[in-house]
Amino acid sequence: MKGIKKVVGSLVLSSSILGFNVLETKAESASVESVEDEEFLSVQQEIAELEKIIYEIYSTRIKEIGDAKKKILENNAENSFKSLSQADQRSIQLTEIQIKDLMQAEIDEAMSTYGWEKTEENLADTPTPFSVSGNISLTNSMYKNSSGYQVYTTNWDWSDGKWDDYADIEDIMAIRSTSDITSRLSANIYAFDNYGTDYSANVSRRDWEADGALFNIHDANLSYGWGGTMPIYKTDNGYAIFTFKAPAGSEIYTHFAHNYKETALGLNASFNVLDLKNSELIVSYSRENKNWATVTNPRTTK
Repeated sequence: MKGIKKVVGSLVLSSSILGFNVLETKAESASVESVEDEEFLSVQQEIAELEKIIYEIYSTRIKEIGDAKKKILENNAENSFKSLSQADQRSIQLTEIQIKDLMQAEIDEAMSTYGWEKTEENLADTPTPFSVSGNISLTNSMYKNSSGYQVYTTNWDWSDGKWDDYADIEDIMAIRSTSDITSRLSANIYAFDNYGTDYSANVSRRDWEADGALFNIHDANLSYGWGGTMPIYKTDNGYAIFTFKAPAGSEIYTHFAHNYKETALGLNASFNVLDLKNSELIVSYSRENKNWATVTNPRTTK
């Protein structure tokens, strides 16, 4: 919008020197700016309402999954997922899939009610990271409204009981575009433990970039409940919602950089460079322990 103002100023100066009438040009440019302002504010209000709805859906369904886990653990007098039989573990996994499918359908319906069309189907990428933490699932969806704004959602979910015992500095999650974003509206993140309790205080947006956003996930939060024996991982799962405009054909990715230690001894790592550059997440360290990074398959803006 600053660019529009600069163009108007240039036209006024040149035209006054040449004696041309510039009133029509000024009015047209002001009108374009006004429409963009109104559109931005309208979508901003809409997304604020949608985020509350999506939060309610997600938190409710994640709590259902947590309650199903607790019930099977209690019935078997066990305190961790790894202690269960293969049949009980599979039962929990099937229940989780069913509830997550229902949750996604509810989110899609809420988006559709507000006029957001799903342009990319739900896709889960399950990389195999290079640590004892086991698999992490990264699931992404993309929606578009009639004004050309995009909503990109990304959900992370660690495999139960597969967390590293010794955390390091915060993990980094990034959402980035292969093209510079022309309008960024919001980028928010939420986190829950493996039994559905909200721990969003442990995550935050770290920074905006021209082509995306960076988020902190403070995962140094492995604790024990139920008499001090049940593992609780406070950032086991969560999601981010990124609302923006980008040129059609831009590819959108989620990056996840995990930091951990193999023993409790030693100093934490520290970042040297942390940036989105040339459509990649750049991470380097001034002090380094153990780490790995992974990236999802792309989503494409329509």
